[in-house]
Amino acid sequence: MMDACDEAEEELRRDGVGDIRIPAPVILTEILCERTYRGTLPNGKVILVYEKRNRVQQQQQRQVGERVTVGLSLCDFSSGAIVD
Repeated sequence: MMDACDEAEEELRRDGVGDIRIPAPVILTEILCERTYRGTLPNGKVILVYEKRNRVQQQQQRQVGERVTVGLSLCDFSSGAIVD
């Protein structure tokens, strides 16, 4: 039986189509709209960062310079969903 921590880890590891996700720190560099941002990985790569729809109302607006953790797909490092 999975507890809340196990469920959160499983959600981080897999998206809706079974794609494996890995956590990565990102610093937000630009606000594009209510739930979409541009951010920079520690290696300097710029990616699209987004808030999942069901979390937009739960979160205050993010700020430029804020550090967040995203789930990056092993298949595509160009975007990631905020997980923290």
